[in-house]
Amino acid sequence: MLKKKFRLADFSLERPSQISTEFFNLKFSRNEINSKRLAFVVSKKVDKRATVRNELKRKTRAAFENLFDQIKEGHDFLVYPKIEVNNVTSKEVEITLKSTLSKNKLLKNEKN
Repeated sequence: MLKKKFRLADFSLERPSQISTEFFNLKFSRNEINSKRLAFVVSKKVDKRATVRNELKRKTRAAFENLFDQIKEGHDFLVYPKIEVNNVTSKEVEITLKSTLSKNKLLKNEKN
């Protein structure tokens, strides 16, 4: 579970960039507090059952938590998991996430 200071309470982002992968949609933007914050949103359009939506969030959150220390500071992330996450392991989601963040230079070891 993410600490409260790393949770994004307000789901509106200023001029967000968008990325779409096979497992999730990701919106991100710079923030002024020089900290990284995350929010996970699953609509009822994805699945009506709360247990399925919670499982989607859990798997996606686990992938982010494993890479959390590698993500650059100063960004807000809004994550929309897709139903395809239920068909794969959280490790596969993590691999996709790492490559996506790397391509967009959002990992600490990447150059601006």
